[in-house]
Amino acid sequence: MKKQLILIVFIFAGLTLLFADSPLTSTPFYKAYSEINLIKEARVKGTLNLEMAEYLSSGSVSLDLKAALINALSWDIAGKNNSELYRYYLGLKYGVLLEEIQVSRLLPFEIFSLGYLQAMDNYFNVRDSLNLLELAIEDLDKSLIANLVYLLVKTQGMMQSQNWNEIWPLFDSLINDETLLVDIRPEAVNIIIDYMVLYR
Repeated sequence: MKKQLILIVFIFAGLTLLFADSPLTSTPFYKAYSEINLIKEARVKGTLNLEMAEYLSSGSVSLDLKAALINALSWDIAGKNNSELYRYYLGLKYGVLLEEIQVSRLLPFEIFSLGYLQAMDNYFNVRDSLNLLELAIEDLDKSLIANLVYLLVKTQGMMQSQNWNEIWPLFDSLINDETLLVDIRPEAVNIIIDYMVLYR
């Protein structure tokens, strides 16, 4: 019995290390935006506050800055609740109860932000966040940062399914797509590439 318990602990520890080294957890591209005070604050605090929520819902903040802020909020093996905090904010913004928020009423970048936050909150299960990002991509399909985040979440799920050999071809195709608007700093792309190239 004791040997079985040790084996279970060993397997769990191995899975923990595996998922701590993954597309969502190993691509800290916020570092390319580290001079921005709110992004620095997000990295230190790790928890969404009102100012950050307003930033994510502001039409005057570019999508790459929103993504960098979410990336800076980061992840935790035990999970986070930043997507829930953002839902509370959206409920206040649109004047509805939390359970009555309709995704169809949200702006595309709000759907994007919610989907990415949700993926970072629980990177062990990205199915629902992937659905949100797919919805956001319908309007943000020409944005490189939107597609990069979508692919990070998608490949996170592929990695969990152990489809590792399919990851790099998808990523390589995306970064070489000249039809996309390059709305992310080159340094940020390089940080992502530095990790994703491991799947080549």
